[in-house]
Amino acid sequence: MKQILTICAIALLVSGCSGTSTTKKGEQQSQTQLEKDPQQQIAEETGPQQSQIVELGNPSSPQKALVIGNSGYEHQKLDNPYNDAVDMATLLKEMDFHVIRAINLNNREMDQVVRDFHQLLADTPAPANEKVGFFYFSGHGARSNRDENYLLPINNSKIRRESDLRQQALKVRTEIMEPMEDANKGVNIVVADACRDNPYEGSKARGKPRGLGREAPSPATSEKLGVLIAFGADEGEIADDGDDGNGLYTKHLLAKMREGKHKPIEDVFMEVWDPVKQESKDRQHPWYESTLIKDYCLGGCLE
Repeated sequence: MKQILTICAIALLVSGCSGTSTTKKGEQQSQTQLEKDPQQQIAEETGPQQSQIVELGNPSSPQKALVIGNSGYEHQKLDNPYNDAVDMATLLKEMDFHVIRAINLNNREMDQVVRDFHQLLADTPAPANEKVGFFYFSGHGARSNRDENYLLPINNSKIRRESDLRQQALKVRTEIMEPMEDANKGVNIVVADACRDNPYEGSKARGKPRGLGREAPSPATSEKLGVLIAFGADEGEIADDGDDGNGLYTKHLLAKMREGKHKPIEDVFMEVWDPVKQESKDRQHPWYESTLIKDYCLGGCLE
């Protein structure tokens, strides 16, 4: 039986696209909500416009996840990131993760919850071969003319030009990936389904290929077990927000995670490629790259 790795599984599933968000499960509310009851019913009682942060699962688990879903954008509301985050958090909880699920965050809230997650990883008292970290983002993402990838908060009406991204959004590499690697010396997995159209006012006039640019994963060393980065669409492509409750990429990723929980994580991401390609009629091609030096399986690797 192979040992479970220290994983910083940054699943940056940024699933945001143009569209109108629908409040399916309640009225809009503005107050940030914090709940720690694993049996909480926030998802059923509140709507996708509300800012909320909840904890799920066993806090003593060495496997930690931060799942963010932003639907209620001021500019270009989205339909499915709320559902994507709820479904991903539920699945990770079932796989013995301690999950922080955050919905509809502004830039201040996003910055704080990410910083808190980095600290949680650093403070987790477990050996390197047991610790796991998983970061998932569903919402709008943007690529700058400097080829820097950003994740956008819901108050994106303040972002009108590329210079605003540096002040109002989170940079994938320096504000999410690198601090996670510093906090957790194990494997980092970055998943970004963040290739949506028109993420902020003025973005269509940039003259830059749409979608996130590829991020090269950091190499493994004697102290770090490597990185896996997976994006929902390749450079220049737009990721489909989906018609049946989840983003196209997220829908298939969830299915493959369930089916392949005892498979190496690279195989899971590899198997997502074909169904997304087929359903998108060859318009969307998921991408991943890995420097992992040991197998990691969500439900434990079988001999």
